Amino acid sequence: MTLTFTRREPLVSPAGDQAENQVGDAFDARWAAPLSDGTWAVVTQAFYRVDFQGRRFVESQVEYLWCRDSADPGSSEINANTEYIDHTDDVSDDPRVLAEQVVHTTAEEWARFCPSGAPKQ
Repeated sequence: MTLTFTRREPLVSPAGDQAENQVGDAFDARWAAPLSDGTWAVVTQAFYRVDFQGRRFVESQVEYLWCRDSADPGSSEINANTEYIDHTDDVSDDPRVLAEQVVHTTAEEWARFCPSGAPKQ
């Protein structure tokens, strides 16, 4: 069985407060895929501007969440892993634009970053 992730609608949503040094609004994109044991893989990537030691840039937080219900991943979470990406060198410094253009989540990405104990497929 190969994981096939489906992007959530709407494609971009307001993401609230994501980081201590966040400046302005955050936006996210989310994907979900059913796992072989009946649970779900949910990947959410939130983009936001930060001001860190006088340096302003866009950062993203990618959450790899293993849960029981893809419609309510936070309340049904089994385990999660989070990665952070500095987007200083990206073409845009607009978090909304980066969330709109973010690349589709893959099965390989899930297998690499999924939380401990989660099925790889």
